[in-house]
Amino acid sequence: MSDDKPRSDAYRSGQVYAVLEVLRRLGGVPGGPRFGDEDVRRNASRRPLHVMAEPFLMLGKCYGWARRKDRVAADTLLRSLPDLMPLATKGDPFPGSLTDDQQAGFLQGRLDQLEAIAEKTGVR
Repeated sequence: MSDDKPRSDAYRSGQVYAVLEVLRRLGGVPGGPRFGDEDVRRNASRRPLHVMAEPFLMLGKCYGWARRKDRVAADTLLRSLPDLMPLATKGDPFPGSLTDDQQAGFLQGRLDQLEAIAEKTGVR
């Protein structure tokens, strides 16, 4: 679910956001931010670390819930994460804040990854 083109950390963060969004939706994970909501998505594109850090740390639980619904899709999504992760700087998994141009890259990364997920797993 990735390609060989160079991708910015903003774009990569958007791709990871898409994986978290689909895993959470697939598993019906209660509580936490609703990644499908426009406000959450907009906030994540501005401050990925702030919005995505805790849900990323809860990935195991989210994956477990999703796996009960669709094992193949959940496994495929989880395996895609290492290739999508931003290049870690200063120990944080995601950038702290993004410029307007970077926000556009984040949102494009999300859209591209949602398309790739749908093609690979059939999950929308």
